[in-house]
Amino acid sequence: MLRPARLSGMDFEVIRGLFGIDGDCGFTDAALEPVIARFGGVPAVLRDYYQRLGAHSELNQTQECLVVPDGSDAGHYHFSRYSDADGYLVFYVENQEVWLAAVAAADAALADPSVWQTYPISRDDYGQWHDTGCRVSQFLAGMAHVQRAFSIERSSEGFWELTPDQAQRVRHRYPSLGVDLDLYGGISFHARDAHEIIMLTSSADGGPVALFGADDEDRYGELEDDLADIMG
Repeated sequence: MLRPARLSGMDFEVIRGLFGIDGDCGFTDAALEPVIARFGGVPAVLRDYYQRLGAHSELNQTQECLVVPDGSDAGHYHFSRYSDADGYLVFYVENQEVWLAAVAAADAALADPSVWQTYPISRDDYGQWHDTGCRVSQFLAGMAHVQRAFSIERSSEGFWELTPDQAQRVRHRYPSLGVDLDLYGGISFHARDAHEIIMLTSSADGGPVALFGADDEDRYGELEDDLADIMG
């Protein structure tokens, strides 16, 4: 059984394990310096993430997007794009900017502060920011699992619609990975081991849906059959 996903200090052991990352694949101090200078610092856990893992494309750009330093080709969105987000360091965005995640500038000196989120009204109106109650470390771990669900070798590619009872049966049969996120109406991740993943979330009409996948075709077939049985 997998352990609940917790970051190991600043080694990001769980995240590394999801993507088979051994060494560092991040950004230099020089690349981060403009944003550090602007905010007077960057929270320690976020800075360390950028330096160790920030340039890994599959981890950070598969579905949603880590914001990257200006001049980098490692991502779609750059820090300067959000320079007018007064009081917030935007570091993660939905792939079409439906939502933005940030650290409050006032929290830049904290090691692992809360993540703030907004649903922009337009490119010129960031809307109302709210505190998610989720720490940066928790958010990064959760987003890594989102990226894993979309990038895994064999995926359902689309969401399966479930009834509330069927979703509950999935939760009972597949242990939680302990990285729930308050996005898309709520997300939870489930698996029996490191070779599969099930992401439970909500559809636009509020009903439960599942995206799932596995590391190879045989395991995927077993998982698909099992979920079909739950739905049967």
